[in-house]
Amino acid sequence: MQATSTSLNGKGVETSFVPNGSILVDVHAFGSLRKDLINNIGHDRAKGFLFRYGFDLGVRDAKECKENEPHLTLNELIEFGPKIHSMKGFVYSKTTKLVIRNEENRLNFLMESIWENSYEASEHYKQIGRSTSPVCFTLAGYASGFVSEATGERVIFKEVCCCAAGGNNCRAIGKTAAQWGSAIKDESYYLQAKPILEELEITYEKLLQERDNRATASEIHKKLTEEVTRGKGIDSIIQTVYKLTKIPIVIFTSNGQMLAYSGLSSLSLDTSPYELKQFFKEKINSNSFSHPLRQEIHQYKSSLLLTSTFSIQEKPAGVCVFIFNKFEDYQPHLSNMLIEKVTLVISLCLFFEKTKIDSFERMKGFFFDEILGGQFTSNEEIIAKASLIQLDLSMPYWVGVIDYSIPHTDFMNQLEIHKELMDCIFDYCTNQRRDFLISQSAKQFILLVTDKQKKKKEKNFIFGDLYQFLRTKYPNGDFYMGLSKKSESIKEASIAYQEAITASKMVSKSNPIIGFESLGLIGILVNENNLEEVRKWAVNVLGNLKGPNPRSIELIKTLYAFLLTGGSLERTANDLSLSVGGLRYRISKIEELLQKDIRDPITGYQLLLTIQALNLIGDLDLKSQAL
Repeated sequence: MQATSTSLNGKGVETSFVPNGSILVDVHAFGSLRKDLINNIGHDRAKGFLFRYGFDLGVRDAKECKENEPHLTLNELIEFGPKIHSMKGFVYSKTTKLVIRNEENRLNFLMESIWENSYEASEHYKQIGRSTSPVCFTLAGYASGFVSEATGERVIFKEVCCCAAGGNNCRAIGKTAAQWGSAIKDESYYLQAKPILEELEITYEKLLQERDNRATASEIHKKLTEEVTRGKGIDSIIQTVYKLTKIPIVIFTSNGQMLAYSGLSSLSLDTSPYELKQFFKEKINSNSFSHPLRQEIHQYKSSLLLTSTFSIQEKPAGVCVFIFNKFEDYQPHLSNMLIEKVTLVISLCLFFEKTKIDSFERMKGFFFDEILGGQFTSNEEIIAKASLIQLDLSMPYWVGVIDYSIPHTDFMNQLEIHKELMDCIFDYCTNQRRDFLISQSAKQFILLVTDKQKKKKEKNFIFGDLYQFLRTKYPNGDFYMGLSKKSESIKEASIAYQEAITASKMVSKSNPIIGFESLGLIGILVNENNLEEVRKWAVNVLGNLKGPNPRSIELIKTLYAFLLTGGSLERTANDLSLSVGGLRYRISKIEELLQKDIRDPITGYQLLLTIQALNLIGDLDLKSQAL
């Protein structure tokens, strides 16, 4: 403990003081002080205050060490700093690397330290929360002050990893100011103590600049909003943004497609819109939309890209990109404010456009329902009305019925999935530049697609690719498609729809897409007028195999799979995920119940037609192959 001096003041009252003394401060109280400083004077000014405070502490301790321990070498003196720091309870500091060399009358210095149990990181995390950058301001200041006083050179420590920012520990690196160069611009600024009047003047200038920035951003936001209210589209809005800001801008959808751009020709970039598209396809992912209006900085060649994500109805919709030819063209406060305002207007514009498209598509859906319901008297009437909504229904067409099964957790989730699927099918057909109509019912979509190319294989090309698209987007889902024959007259769309419905009853997991033509006679013979005859025929043909119990249905499905493969045990076992031995047992059980040789061509054909007929009238579901 240091000595206490006693004296009389001018009034004869005895006073005492402790020269260069220390006081104990509760860590939580100091954490509260840090929090109040950051909240009241801002992060940067609080960092400067705390760094200077730590620097002064370090200088004082180093001076005291040099006075009390004059025999210490420079290395020993520097190593004494971490010990004092630890003794005072700030942190447990360990030096992992120390290099001190004099080269051409210049100090070459490198010191690397690990700071364990930093009170500053701990209190920041507890009272403010996780940081995005290191927060041990006083510790960095203390190390900088102590080593600067010890070496006689300006040495700055920068924290490169911090527990409060998610690091495993706090780590710092110390080098001379000359070695750091421009990397310590902030720290050098913090150590330049300014008079209060100069601080106030700087603050006033910043406020004026902030006011001007906000006025500029608000004026641009106002003009863009007026464009939206006048019904201008996204291309017009983007052109206006560039005209007002002189900043090249690109809009991408959430799946990386370029939606609109303006001002790219003003850049000295050796690039193209396609190259930008490829660049952002790699950058855009689900994390990009983790927060509304999330802003990020990307380097692209010699340019800087400022991005801001946006959503529509709480779903990721796209990314707004400002492109700066040079890094110095980027003015953080103004540019960030501008892109936020622009992104809001763009999301509003796209929401209006989506609303118009949704309304238009609902109208087309009602029109399709009227066609299927036979509400029109002639082809000419339908074709004329279709032309009003930019559809050419004079072309040949197909009707497809799309059923699906996707795992979901609740009823609302099911509705969301259904709407999402509807949007996916709509987007797919739009991107394929097809004339189409789409309608829906519970867990089913009805799709009419015209045949512009008039090719025989066009149907398989359209619906086969759509099937693969849906399976890729929803790998856990099952999709089934029943397709009509090609029809020439749009007035017969209801007949084509019934053909698609009939074909859809014959699909299975092993054969998810079936066209009406492939049904042959069975598709023509089975109809609503002979349901009872079909059931009686089924009882006669299937005999003891026909029954309502699960075991009977299992055996019928096994028989159906066996007949479809032409009696191949290996292929049937593979389709049903059974062993060949297990399949042989089932086949023998089936023949025992039927008292027939199912390998006989005529018997096999009758059995196959009977099972298909039962499936067509809804008495059997062949989609499920879980046997």
